[in-house]
Amino acid sequence: YQHSLGRIPFAAVVFDEIQTLKNPDSLRAHAGRAIKADFRIGLTGTPIENRAVDLWAIMDQLAGGKLGTYHDFRGRYSTPDEVNMAELHGRVFGATERRPALALRREKDSVARDLPIKSRKLHPRLMPQVQEAAYEHARLKLAEGGAGAALKMLHHIRTVSVHPDLEGARADADVIAASGRLEATFAILRTIAAAQEKALVFIEHRQMQYRFIELVKATYGLKRVDLINGDTPIDKRQAIVDRFQGQGPGFDLLVLGPKAAGTGLTLTAATHVIHLSRWWNPA
Repeated sequence: YQHSLGRIPFAAVVFDEIQTLKNPDSLRAHAGRAIKADFRIGLTGTPIENRAVDLWAIMDQLAGGKLGTYHDFRGRYSTPDEVNMAELHGRVFGATERRPALALRREKDSVARDLPIKSRKLHPRLMPQVQEAAYEHARLKLAEGGAGAALKMLHHIRTVSVHPDLEGARADADVIAASGRLEATFAILRTIAAAQEKALVFIEHRQMQYRFIELVKATYGLKRVDLINGDTPIDKRQAIVDRFQGQGPGFDLLVLGPKAAGTGLTLTAATHVIHLSRWWNPA
C-alpha cells in the first residue's frame, strides 16, 4: 500500500522491527521513506544485524542526515574499533543541551528486574569419527571449488557439522551418536528432564528440526513437541506460544527456527535455551 499510504499526511509513523529496513536501497526502505509523517519512531532489538551501516539505514528512516551521508558513515565506521564505536555510540545515544538523544535503549535490568541472572554454558564435543570424516571431506572439496561451488560447499559444511547423514536409516540411538552436537544436546536435556524444567531448542536446519522432534518424543515419551519455523502461519505461532506458556509444571520443549522465531515472540516459561545450530549471522 505504499502509493496510497504515501498520499496521507500522518502525524506520526511507527516502524516496529525497523531493522527490516536495514538495506537502504531495498524497495521496502524506499516505501518507508515515502511515508509522510511529522514524527517518526523506530523500534528494534537488533539495530545492527550485519554491519554498522545497518544503523545508518535505520536512522535515515527516522532522522535523515543526523549521521551524515552514507558514504561518509561507511568510510568512518565500516571497520569497527573501540574508538570509532565509542564515537558512534555517543552520536546516537548522547543527549545535549540543545537536543535529546537520537535513540533510547531499554535494558532488562530496568524493565525486568525479577529475571534471574542469565548463565551461558558451552558444551564442547569432539566429532564422532563418521562426522569428522564427512566434515574433512567437505572441507577439502571447499578448498578445490570455485566461487559458486564454494558457497554451496560452505552450506554443506555447516550442515555436516550438525549431522553427517540424516538421510540414512538408523536406529534413534545411532542417529544421536553420529553427531557431537546431538550427543551434547541430549546430555543437557537429560538434566533438564530430571529437574522437570522447560527448554527452547533453536535449530536452523529444517530437516534436523523435524528429525530432532521425533528423537525427543521417542526418548522422553512426549506426546507433542511443537515447532515454529518459517512455514508456521502467524495465527498458529501464537497458539503454539500460548500452549507452551500455559503448560503446568513438568518437562517440555519447544523447537524454533532462529530466523522465524527471532521477532515477535515472548517466551518466559522456559528456563533453558539450547542453540543446537545457529543462524549464519553470529550477531
